[in-house]
Amino acid sequence: MRLLRNIIIAIGCIAAAVLCTAVDINAQSSLLTGPSLGFTPDNTGSIRPILGVPGAAFLGDPHELEATIHGVVISPKQDFAVGVNTLDAQIMVLDLSIKPTVVRPVDGAYTEAQVIAISPSGSAAAVFDGSAQTILVIGGLPRSPQLLHSMDATRVPGRGTVMAVSDGGEIVLARFVDGASDSLWMMASSGASWPITNDRPAAAAFFPKSRNAVVTDPSGASLVLETDGAAARIPLVASSESPSVFSSVSTSEDGRQVFLADANSGVITIVDMETQTPTFVDCRCRPTGFYRLKGTSVFRLTEPSGEPVMVLDASSNEPRIVVIPTGGR
Repeated sequence: MRLLRNIIIAIGCIAAAVLCTAVDINAQSSLLTGPSLGFTPDNTGSIRPILGVPGAAFLGDPHELEATIHGVVISPKQDFAVGVNTLDAQIMVLDLSIKPTVVRPVDGAYTEAQVIAISPSGSAAAVFDGSAQTILVIGGLPRSPQLLHSMDATRVPGRGTVMAVSDGGEIVLARFVDGASDSLWMMASSGASWPITNDRPAAAAFFPKSRNAVVTDPSGASLVLETDGAAARIPLVASSESPSVFSSVSTSEDGRQVFLADANSGVITIVDMETQTPTFVDCRCRPTGFYRLKGTSVFRLTEPSGEPVMVLDASSNEPRIVVIPTGGR
């Protein structure tokens, strides 16, 4: 298996080199054109473009930014990012659709950000402030960012570690850890909040343009249906039906698929929401999450580091794992 993976990585490197040569020949200026999968933060705090297509992609040169930004999270549509200014702790929105990248501050939004989440369609973002125990919700993204809500989480014990926000920005699901105790809370813009589960929740993700979500815990994955300040849980995949304990979750752009990952085994479970039939793919990696890229159901699974970046391409009936070399051009 290791030999096969090395062969796949070598093929990806060769394809990326060929694509890079074509880009350099056809682009005589510093502006790189051609197919792109979007962007990724790297381990130096920079944002790098992912140039090419699934199976033949490489990391481009880092974007130059006007300020030092940390905690960067890329929008699912790959057109902007949200982070925090290192100098004054102000929330910043980075417009990645423009070169050079335009950085816009969010007026009145200063925070010691511990967790940042962006909604499935990129219309809202949520930032957890650990010092004030509040969740700030940002709208008007990316061109006119503004603070929409400030949700009070002071009555919730523990610190926020994982969040998901609905496209309307009116609902946030947040996991809190208090010593050996974990809980998942639903927070509403009305000021209401209530626990969803205390059974060691792992991850949560909203469906696009919906208040409904998927949450995971040791029992498996469940649908959470939100209606008028209440939430009902419906089992989706039981732990007995899957070889995995789900550590990450996401949904497809059309809401027809749910993606679940096990960080320990590397198994990706893809659930068809119409038939509730699971498909299993081994990424041969330790996935850190689902980071949506351009294309239909294409996700980065790992962080850029010394190892190649692993990508799930579920755009066809035969899902596959492809690699992005980290050596650049």
